[in-house]
Amino acid sequence: MKCALPSPSVRIFVRVIHALAKLGDYIYFEAEKEQLVIKTVNSSRSVFVVFKLSKQFFISYEQKTIALPQICKLSSKSLLTVFRSTSLIDKSVETCLITMPSDMSELAIQLRCRFGVVRSYNLNIVECDVVDVPYSRSILPFHIGASSKTFSEAVLNFRNTIDEVTLVLEPTKIAIKNYVDDIQDPRKAIHTELSLSKDEFTDYTCKQSVDLTFNLKDFRVLLQFTELANYSIDLRFETSGDPIVASVDYEPLFTADFVLATLDVTNVTQPTPPPIRDALNASNINISSAKTPQTQRKRYPTSITNSEDYPMENGHESPSQSVIVKKMKRIFKRCFETSFSQRVQSNEHILALDSDED
Repeated sequence: MKCALPSPSVRIFVRVIHALAKLGDYIYFEAEKEQLVIKTVNSSRSVFVVFKLSKQFFISYEQKTIALPQICKLSSKSLLTVFRSTSLIDKSVETCLITMPSDMSELAIQLRCRFGVVRSYNLNIVECDVVDVPYSRSILPFHIGASSKTFSEAVLNFRNTIDEVTLVLEPTKIAIKNYVDDIQDPRKAIHTELSLSKDEFTDYTCKQSVDLTFNLKDFRVLLQFTELANYSIDLRFETSGDPIVASVDYEPLFTADFVLATLDVTNVTQPTPPPIRDALNASNINISSAKTPQTQRKRYPTSITNSEDYPMENGHESPSQSVIVKKMKRIFKRCFETSFSQRVQSNEHILALDSDED
């Protein structure tokens, strides 16, 4: 297989590689007669992504083994060494040549840049295995569509640390909220919910209520890819527990499908929250007459932190500390004197006498 990409297609191709590398450790290339298929699957098998680049995407596309597609598997890290900086490639690369030899020994990539600079890379092909997920858009009855900007603005309301979100779809509206399931008391978690009208979508077909819980971080990868040209995103689904197919159709150049696994919330057993103390139950307590029980703490002279606990500095002794201070003065009596007594026998001479009291 041999193909050549022009500069506009290179800008898209490098973002395809970045999107796949964020999800999977390996990227699969399948050179078919009419298109080049690039796909990956993450380690947890929660998302499967496939990009289909048609012949119009390339300056030239040639696949000699027409009977069977050429399949190769490459490490995501090795591909990122070639397409590491998107901004640098956008500015400098004019043409990209990709060659897949018949012996499937390595994948050759050549970047022809400005001022006649040519960069060549030979990437080792990993022992290949076939990865495929059977799915079909046409059999999914419900679908909604909007620009990537609409979805991105909705997702901005959720923190980056949130893993899953739930889409609550009604015939006339949609709600997006974060999914909480792994804490002892869900009422103590932060809940975020956003409501959108069906008028904000270019396509909205949902005849019954459907709740879909899926990984938000996987969906953010799709949104980052579509930021390039504000592509339209189409979500197709059926019911909770079945995959969501998030599609981007940019005909006649390419299509992209993100198959996202969903959680069947009806079969998930929520953890039982711990019993709430009677003191926190608003129905069993009178706030105006409530008293907080005092806890007796053992006090130590060496851990005094309040200024009122230093009677020597404040000029008076508190009753609770008078006994302790008197005992300290008796034990360390010499420490409170202005100087050592001259009557004490000592072999040392006093080098500095006491200064005047004025």
